[in-house]
Amino acid sequence: NVQADQLAINSVDLSGYETLLVTVNIGSGGDALDQANYVEIALEESDNDAVYTACDDNAVVSSVPGTVTGTIAHIEAIGAGGESFMAAYKGKKRFIRPAIRMVGNHNNGTIISISALLQNPKYRPLTI
Repeated sequence: NVQADQLAINSVDLSGYETLLVTVNIGSGGDALDQANYVEIALEESDNDAVYTACDDNAVVSSVPGTVTGTIAHIEAIGAGGESFMAAYKGKKRFIRPAIRMVGNHNNGTIISISALLQNPKYRPLTI
């Protein structure tokens, strides 16, 4: 269960790939969500895996309005079966990581999983 911001999640190294598909799955929340209590997930990018900045919306396919650019999910309500979101990163930075922001009161937490899939390899294997 996520109860507080998670801003230092492990990154993905895009070296050798052009895009990254990110899937977010949200389980049923332990707290009521609304406009004052919500979950927001954004992508951050870096050249060196040390200093991260919010991704530009143009670098994220399926970005949504949020408190920062690069937001891929802004959740103010969770259905009985949970929610799922997908987005792709097509920017030029080497390292990408998600940032989870828990805005408002989150005493009980929310189940969140984030998966990443590297896509479009820059180099194809040799065939003989």
